[in-house]
Amino acid sequence: MELTPTNKDTGELAITYMRRVLKKGIHVVTGNKGPILLAYNELNTLASKNDVQLGIGCTTGGVLTSINAGLIDMAGAEILSIEGILNGSTNFILREMVESKVEYPEALEKAQKLGIAETDPSLDVNGWDTASKLLILTNVLMGKEKKMEDIAVEGITNLNVEDIIAAMENGEKYKLIGKTQVKDGKHIMTVKPERIKSDHPSYGVEGKNKAVKYTSDTLGDLTVIGGASGTLPAAASIYRDIINIVRGYKFSNWN
Repeated sequence: MELTPTNKDTGELAITYMRRVLKKGIHVVTGNKGPILLAYNELNTLASKNDVQLGIGCTTGGVLTSINAGLIDMAGAEILSIEGILNGSTNFILREMVESKVEYPEALEKAQKLGIAETDPSLDVNGWDTASKLLILTNVLMGKEKKMEDIAVEGITNLNVEDIIAAMENGEKYKLIGKTQVKDGKHIMTVKPERIKSDHPSYGVEGKNKAVKYTSDTLGDLTVIGGASGTLPAAASIYRDIINIVRGYKFSNWN
C-alpha cells in the first residue's frame, strides 16, 4: 500500500517506491493521485510486464467505484464521454447555499467546521481536485496522455445566493461538473459549475456524495452514485482493491 502525501508536481517519492516494488513483482494499491497523474502509463506497463496489479480505485473519488466501473463494467466498449460530480466538499457547500440561503463564505465555514472541507480548501473549491480526478479517469479509461493544462477549470467561488435561487426557480441546481467529451475526434475537458435539470443523473446527488456517468458506443450509459467522502471510506476503498486483487481481478493488464 502506498499512502504517502500527494505531490502533484513530481509524484515523488511515491513514483520511486512504486517502480521499485512493481519491478520486484509486488502488487501496488494506492490512494495517491500524484504518481497516477504523472506516470500512470509507465507504472501500468511495469505492472503488466511483471504480472502484478496496480490498484488505483481510491484516487478518483474514494469509495465511489469510478475506476473499477469503467475498467470492468464497461469492458469491451469505447467510452465516449465521462461526466460527474467528483468532489464531495463542493457538493456539500452548494447544497448548504441552497438549504440555508447563505453566501459561499458562510457555507464554506460550515463545511470546515464539520471537517468536510480542508482548512485550505482551494484545491476543492477552485476545481483542481475535480480536475485531477477527471484527468486520471480520462487517461486510464480512454487511453489518453492528457495533462492538467488540457483542462479548462473554473471553481464555485464566484457563485452567490442569487445564482442558486434563480436556478431553483427554474427547477435546476448548480453542480460542479467535471467532463470529458469527444468532439470532432478531440477530447474536450472541462471543470465548471453547471445548471442541471431534474432529468440529469447527478441532479439528486447531494451532500458529500459523488457521481460519475460513462457514455459508450456499445454498452450505453452507466451512472455510479454514492461514495461519500471521509477517512473510513478512503480506507475501505484501499481494502476493496486489495480484496479484488486477491480474488484475481486484473486492473493493470486489462488492455
